[in-house]
Amino acid sequence: MGDRTSKESPGEQYRRLAQACLEMVPTVQAGEGQDALIEMARVWLRLAESYDNSIAPPASNETRPVMQQQQQQARRPKDDEKS
Repeated sequence: MGDRTSKESPGEQYRRLAQACLEMVPTVQAGEGQDALIEMARVWLRLAESYDNSIAPPASNETRPVMQQQQQQARRPKDDEKS
């Protein structure tokens, strides 16, 4: 398992752990044990989503060079120039 996890992103690891929790649900007696595993899976999925939202967005924002972004920001009229 060590080699597989080293190639996974944290988000992928969290999803795999959530899946493992859900796969264990039928193996424990009904009640608190199952509820705990389901809750653990929910937490792992929230962590995966949080991780995915925290990483840099795809290349769509990288298509405009920084210089162009700065030039466009400089061209915007200031509040006091609008009147």
